[in-house]
Amino acid sequence: MANKFFLITCKSKKTKHREGEVTIAFPLTANTQADAKKVAWETLADKDEQGTIEFFQVPHISRITEEEYNELLLDNEADQIESELEDEQKEPSKNWPQLNSSGFYDKDSEGLLRATITQEENIAEILVLQTAPEMWVFGYRYVTQSSSLAKPTSHAQGEYESIEEAILDSTNIVFNIAEFQSQHSEGNDQTFAKKVLDYDFGKDILSQLEVATEDQMDIEEQIDNQSSATLPHQTDIDVSSFNIGKTKRIELAVMPQGDQWIASFAFTDSANPDNDLGNIRTFLKDTKSTKENAINLAMGHAGNWLFKVDEVTAAKDFFKGNIAETFDNGISHAIVINKSEPKEPLVSQETMDKIKEVGKVFKPNLVDHYIPKDATQRFVYDCLATIDDSHLDLTEEQYQEAGDKVHEVLKELAKKHAGFNQFYTLEAMTRIDWDSGTDAKKTFLNIRTLRSTFNENMVKVQNVPEPKSEDPEETPSFQDWSKTNKGKSFDDYAEEFNIDSTVATSQSVEHPELLEAITKRMEGEKSPATPEQVHTALCTNITDETDVKALSEAVLTLKNPAILWHSTTSVNLIQNHTKHPEQPTYDKVEKPKQAAPLFDKENEWQLFTHQLLSIGGNDAETTEKQYVTIAGNIQAIFWATGHKLKVGKFYTEIASGFMDQIRNVEDVMATLMDAKTTRDLINETINSQNAVETQPEETNEPIEVPEQITEQEPANDPIQEVKTIADLPESYRTNPNLALFMQGFETDLAFTKQDHNGRLSIKTQYRIMRATQIWGPIGVGWGYEVKREWTVKGAPIMHKGVITEHFEQVHKCEISFWYMHEDKRIEFTQYGDTRKLYMAQGGYFIHDDEVEKKSLSDALGKAMSMTGICADIYLGTYDDSGVMNKAEQMNLANKKVQALEFDGQASEAALTKAKSYTDKFANAPSLAEIKRLEKLAIAALDAMPKSDKESREKQEKCIERVKNQAQAALHTFNQDLQAHKEKA
Repeated sequence: MANKFFLITCKSKKTKHREGEVTIAFPLTANTQADAKKVAWETLADKDEQGTIEFFQVPHISRITEEEYNELLLDNEADQIESELEDEQKEPSKNWPQLNSSGFYDKDSEGLLRATITQEENIAEILVLQTAPEMWVFGYRYVTQSSSLAKPTSHAQGEYESIEEAILDSTNIVFNIAEFQSQHSEGNDQTFAKKVLDYDFGKDILSQLEVATEDQMDIEEQIDNQSSATLPHQTDIDVSSFNIGKTKRIELAVMPQGDQWIASFAFTDSANPDNDLGNIRTFLKDTKSTKENAINLAMGHAGNWLFKVDEVTAAKDFFKGNIAETFDNGISHAIVINKSEPKEPLVSQETMDKIKEVGKVFKPNLVDHYIPKDATQRFVYDCLATIDDSHLDLTEEQYQEAGDKVHEVLKELAKKHAGFNQFYTLEAMTRIDWDSGTDAKKTFLNIRTLRSTFNENMVKVQNVPEPKSEDPEETPSFQDWSKTNKGKSFDDYAEEFNIDSTVATSQSVEHPELLEAITKRMEGEKSPATPEQVHTALCTNITDETDVKALSEAVLTLKNPAILWHSTTSVNLIQNHTKHPEQPTYDKVEKPKQAAPLFDKENEWQLFTHQLLSIGGNDAETTEKQYVTIAGNIQAIFWATGHKLKVGKFYTEIASGFMDQIRNVEDVMATLMDAKTTRDLINETINSQNAVETQPEETNEPIEVPEQITEQEPANDPIQEVKTIADLPESYRTNPNLALFMQGFETDLAFTKQDHNGRLSIKTQYRIMRATQIWGPIGVGWGYEVKREWTVKGAPIMHKGVITEHFEQVHKCEISFWYMHEDKRIEFTQYGDTRKLYMAQGGYFIHDDEVEKKSLSDALGKAMSMTGICADIYLGTYDDSGVMNKAEQMNLANKKVQALEFDGQASEAALTKAKSYTDKFANAPSLAEIKRLEKLAIAALDAMPKSDKESREKQEKCIERVKNQAQAALHTFNQDLQAHKEKA
């Protein structure tokens, strides 16, 4: 077999290789690609000391020509000779520390410097190491009883040109942790945190670079002997990460546990946090015998999660190729896991005492950064905090200067632009995507640049008139003023109109007790609005019927203050303290006594008996024995006549008819206790049903009608159930007052369905279409406005036949419906409601999270029905089940006809397309063209419907016919070609 030429490209694992990202490319020759891969690893090991699968990804192999191979070979030889000459001229290089297989530097790395402070079991430590000329890295750990934070010495934290930079960054991290602990911890942890803040890690590290005395060398030897590991009682674990799309991320890890392996995972979705699953530090209990099996376990969980979040394509791609290689190639960082051994101080107290004796520990200077308290300075601080810790670079004087400039620019904008919204302008400033922290700092310290930036991100309230008159006007109320000055506080209002802002008078503020309560409750809470803005928004919904005092007390006791600035929940809060005449109150409802059920709810005959007795109001006084007697009688009669009580979940026509008969009985209890009377009523129901089913067929013979009947006029007889508009009396159809009512009278049953109660339900979208058909587009010819929404108590909840102390929750909605009639706007009010919380028949609670939509649909349906839309349904046209069955059959038939027509059109189109290709067989210039046309024709036939066996057989026959035609065309072409050759 002839040799082939390949170009091998090897990329390092950036978290494993000591030099980070390294790419090595070289040519080689081999018989097959598999041989080339094997030789590639051998060659890579010669070219790099870490040239193994632990430090490099799987080599990428591509074919090249022999000329390219020779050219690359010569280039490599020239580079090698040049490198050897440079090495001869250089002095022998230093042996720098090397990364271990986990991407960290080992505990015994030469030159590792550490600064440690301990207190009992608490320890804080930073480690600094030089890994190359002008390259320093660091690690740290902070371990207390309440927390354990650590980063082993590696390049993950950054690479620094000097030891001072590495010490500064590592110290800042430890100090930030200690500062947080000093504020939020207690006891020893808090004391230790203050001790850490007073310690000078930098001086400790730098002192170790000096020449050590004999005493110091002895002490350092003791420290080395006691420090058995860079990070005792911890182990580092590789984490393989994968980004799925723009928002989803997968992290997987495996680690040995004795002679077994365990796995962990963490799945995150930034667009939908509800999809987040797992914790990379929490390993599964399932153990596997090998590392590969543990990886397969973690990958399996990842695939299941991807399917769950509708990333089917990504899930399929995720399992392509070698799973172990996929895991290794995805390794991006490492985590530190604490082992189960008890934590011990890294340096003993005896050693620490000895260090003090020789002056190794010095009194440190407090290292901290300025945290402003002024509002404008804090705004600058928060903006810079989002840009690579740039907030740490400004001094106190610079923050004061930047804060003064921001305050000056804000005053200029408020004075110059009517409707300037300070709150949203500042929000827009915090979302600026700065090029760098330096640009941001320069902007805040330069008044011209700052003014320009604020103008670009300024937010204004539209349609706010500019002040034109200088005549003195009456001081407006704070509520009216705040509507055109959104974003400004009450202090701004007081300053503009010279009002004492410390005294909230009734002349300047409406409902001052409410403002006081809101201010107290929002104190110390982060919110997108000021207390004055929240107060203004609430006052717009307060009426004369609102108990403001009770509302203020409720505000003070709110567990979650976010309710105050949430529009819907804040309105509900006010509604709960407002009297509504149409809403019954439930404050004085007595708690019903729980009583044991007198009948078996699981027995359908006793349940049916209970419903019959409820008609006469006898269910409460009926004894258990009477329930059994009546139910037994009814069951025996039904069985004797060969009828069922239910079909599925619904009562039969006989059972429903018998219930109707009971409604006409005066004494229900006496009737049902009498077996003979019960039997007669059931037989009567059965006979009436049979009579309906056996009505005589219609004939064309004229029926003689007595003369006195034909001469009678329908004086005040009730109107019979209507079927269409044509069935209405002529006087109704021609009445001008009913003209609008008649326009939407008829309902297309294709847009209806039966609900679980057997009633006809009309689709809301169909109603909207009919309204648009009559009046025009919504918002122009008709529309609605939601006035308010609230929740009230419903019926008591029954559990296992017993009335509980809990009530259903019913969501209510009030709308104002309007439409245009003869150029006049007609408007009226309607209500809708939906059960929000209730108990289902299965004995479990249901909480409907779409009640707002359903209540609105209910209110719209009721409002439109008042104008005549779908009135035929409300007048009982389709109450007869027979009519409904026929309508459903017609709908199904229409759908089947449409489906058949579509199948026929699709088949005809596919056959036409295929024929256009087969017609070209005769004129094809080559055999390849005939085969190409054959494939196109078969592809066109794939569009034929395959909904049933007959369609599939038809498609197979057509494909077989195309193949036969293609074979015939190929045979003819070969004959013509042979004849042409013979003739030549």
